[in-house]
Amino acid sequence: MTVQQPVRGTVTPVQAERELRRLARKLESRTDDLAGLLREAAEAEVGHRVEHAKALLRAEGGTIAEREAVAMIAVERLLLDRKVKEAVADACRESVRSLRDQIRAVQSVNANVRELAGLSS
Repeated sequence: MTVQQPVRGTVTPVQAERELRRLARKLESRTDDLAGLLREAAEAEVGHRVEHAKALLRAEGGTIAEREAVAMIAVERLLLDRKVKEAVADACRESVRSLRDQIRAVQSVNANVRELAGLSS
């Protein structure tokens, strides 16, 4: 048996639309942020790959695994920077998805409120 929580207040069409505008502005801002973060992540990936290749060519060692290990150690900071930038971009991407979900939810509430208020087309 599901127990419904009491409604804490009435939502008006104006409030719902105000919330939609707020979320839309936030989404636009986060989307703009995401573009820059994805660019930084891509640049970090290219930088890491190029420097790793150079380090691999310079590496001395008997086996491929040994040379790979030497090269990996040589570019450790670049790899960390790359991974951090990818994680930040991924977090921003999730924030954008969450905002889209919130907008859809508020749109649904807004449609219901407008219907109840007799304002639907």
